Amino acid sequence: MKARNLRLALLAPAVLAMSSLALADATIDVGNVEVTLKKGQTFTVAVPTTMSNKGTVTFVGTIGGLPVNVTKKFKTKSGKEKTKTVKLTIDAKRAGVVDATDAIIMAGTVTAAEEGQVGVANQTFVSGYIPVPLLIVPGLANELSPGAYDPFADAINDNAVLAGGFGWVTKGKRATIDVQYYQSLSFTFDVLAKGVVKRADKMIKKSLFARIDMIGHSTGGILIRTGGVPNVDPDAKKPPSRLTGKVRNVFFLGVPNSGIPLAYLAGVALDTAAATGQDAIVLAGPLLADSESPSVQSLASILLNDEFRPVVDQFLPTFPFATIPNPADPLQLPPITVDLPTLTSVPGPPQIPGLDILAGTPPEDGVQYFGCYYSSVATATMGSGQTIGIDLTVFLANGGLDLGDVVFTEGAGDGITSELSTLMEVHPAWNSQIIPIDLGPGLHSPETVDNPDTPADDTLLPGYLNDPTVFGLILNSVLPLP
Repeated sequence: MKARNLRLALLAPAVLAMSSLALADATIDVGNVEVTLKKGQTFTVAVPTTMSNKGTVTFVGTIGGLPVNVTKKFKTKSGKEKTKTVKLTIDAKRAGVVDATDAIIMAGTVTAAEEGQVGVANQTFVSGYIPVPLLIVPGLANELSPGAYDPFADAINDNAVLAGGFGWVTKGKRATIDVQYYQSLSFTFDVLAKGVVKRADKMIKKSLFARIDMIGHSTGGILIRTGGVPNVDPDAKKPPSRLTGKVRNVFFLGVPNSGIPLAYLAGVALDTAAATGQDAIVLAGPLLADSESPSVQSLASILLNDEFRPVVDQFLPTFPFATIPNPADPLQLPPITVDLPTLTSVPGPPQIPGLDILAGTPPEDGVQYFGCYYSSVATATMGSGQTIGIDLTVFLANGGLDLGDVVFTEGAGDGITSELSTLMEVHPAWNSQIIPIDLGPGLHSPETVDNPDTPADDTLLPGYLNDPTVFGLILNSVLPLP
C-alpha cells in the first residue's frame, strides 16, 4: 500500500470518532423549558436547544390518553454550534380528544438529537393539563350588580396559575371559566334555570369536554339543581335541555337548598300589609331591628317588596321551622311542629313550592356535591346566628297580624341560610351526597364597610367569594393532582 493511502486509512477511524463526538452534543436547557396553554386546547412546548449539526427536537407522549408524536427540525451548519428555542405544538383536538369528563392530561418526553447521533439523546419530561370548564352561577339580585362576580372568576384563575397550573380561558367566545348573570327578581327558578342550562351547553359545545364543573352561590345553587330536574312533560314536542349528564362537580356556597324562614315571614308581612293597609317593612321592622347582620338586612329589603312576591314564595322552606308549645302539656311534651298551611288564615301559595319539587328529586349519580357553609355570623355583625325556628305562641294568639310577636330561635348559620338548609339535613337522599365544608364564621352577603382605605359606601364581595378555604377546595377538587 502506498504511504499516502496508508495515512488516509489510519486517519479515517480518528475522523469518524471526532465526528461522532461532534454529533452527540445536542443539549436542552432543561431549566428554561416552558409549557403554555392557548385557547383552552393547544399546548406550546418551548425548548431551548443547542446543536452543532442539524437534528431534530421531538415530543413523544400522550394527551387525553391518546398517543402524540411531534417532531421539528433543527437547522445549523455542521460544526457550527447554534442555540435557539424550538416550539412544539401539541393540539388536543387534532389528536382526537373529544367528550372528556376529567381534566385533559398532556405528558411525555422531549428529546433533542443531532443527525446521526450515537448514544443517548438529551431529553426532559414535560406535562400540562386542560382544566374542565367552570361555570359560576351567582346569587339573588344579580341585575342590581352586573359584573360583581367577575373578580371571583379572575381570582380562581389567578390562584390556579400561581399554584403552577394552567388556568382557564377567561375572555372571549371560547371562555372556559364564566359567570352566568341573570334577572333573578324577574323570573321563576324554572325559567332562570333554562338560561343556566343553555350557557352550560354552549360551554360544552365549544370545548373538548362532555361535562363541566359548576359553582352556585346562594340562589345560584338552586338554579343548578333546578336545571338538573328531568323533563316530566310527556307531551313536549322538544324536551328542554337539562344538566343531567353534563356536570362533574357542584360547589354550593351558602345555598338555601331547603329554603329560608325569612321568606315565610316576608310572605306573612306582605299578606298582612295587603289585608290591613299597613306597610310590610314597618310590620317587619321589629324583626329586622333584632338582626344586625347585613346579610339579613339586604335580603329583607328585597323580600319585603310586594313587586317580588313570586320570588319570595320560591324560597318557602321545605323543612319544619315553626314551633308552638304543646297546649296539652307545655312543660313535658315536645313542641308542636307547624307547617306552612296552618300558620296563618291567609293560605300559602296554591302551587307546590319549587323547593318541594327539588327536594323530591334525588341527586344525580356520578356528580360530586360540596356544601360550603358558615357555621355562624361573622363577629363584626354582632349577630348570634341564623334563624332556624320561630316561636309563634303570641303571634297566633293575636290573630297573626303583628309580626312583632314572632320570636326567633337561633341556630348555626351564616346570617341568611342555616346549616340545616345548606346541607339539606332533613332530605336524606341529598344530605348523604353533600360533602360538608365548615368555613367557620362569615357572611352570606356583601357587608358595607367603613375604613380609611375604602369609601363608606363600598361593599365587599360576599364572604364566600373571598375565602381562601373556598379557593383551595375548588382548585384541589377540579384540577389534577400535582
